[in-house]
Amino acid sequence: MKQLTKQTLIAYLLPVISGLIVLFIPDYDAFFTWLTIGIYLLLIMLPGFLYLKYKSRKNKEIVYRLTAKYMMYAFLLFWTFPILKLFSNNLGIQLLLLAIFISMLYLAKYDQNTEVPIIYPGDGKEHKKIAYVYYALPVLFVIAGGGGNVVAARHIAERLGHSKTMLLFSIVIYLFSCWILFFFSSIIYKSHVKEGFLDK
Repeated sequence: MKQLTKQTLIAYLLPVISGLIVLFIPDYDAFFTWLTIGIYLLLIMLPGFLYLKYKSRKNKEIVYRLTAKYMMYAFLLFWTFPILKLFSNNLGIQLLLLAIFISMLYLAKYDQNTEVPIIYPGDGKEHKKIAYVYYALPVLFVIAGGGGNVVAARHIAERLGHSKTMLLFSIVIYLFSCWILFFFSSIIYKSHVKEGFLDK
């Protein structure tokens, strides 16, 4: 239980860290500052709501687990802010990007209910082929973003210019957040629903 408490506390800090970082990527925006503050204020009250909901249970482990889960969701949500800022004048595109991001939650659930899910596909080699493609995607994202190399990123900025570089990096961050959300949601669904954690 102590280990779970530590993990929950770490998860509690993740949205703060990501929120503070993406406030200035690609440009500072007062609206997103207040939005970040608002979301985090709700998250601060989250454990209290969860405790009240599950107070009848002797084992309060579920409160810690669900708190960590929603904190992780907020952490990833903040990484969509850079690209949302770039399309601040186009509500349609912003809503579409948010819809795609949120759809990862439902796609993960659908995937886990298929015969051969992408996450934990089973032991068969044929079943793992699509999983290998999925696991290779972050490598492509990193390469597209300059491979984590400052010099390479600087060359990209010099060739494309500031606005296009910020768009490229924002897209990479957005796609990576969607990838992690799908992965994380698949694990959560498998644990909480398929393995019956929420029913215990």
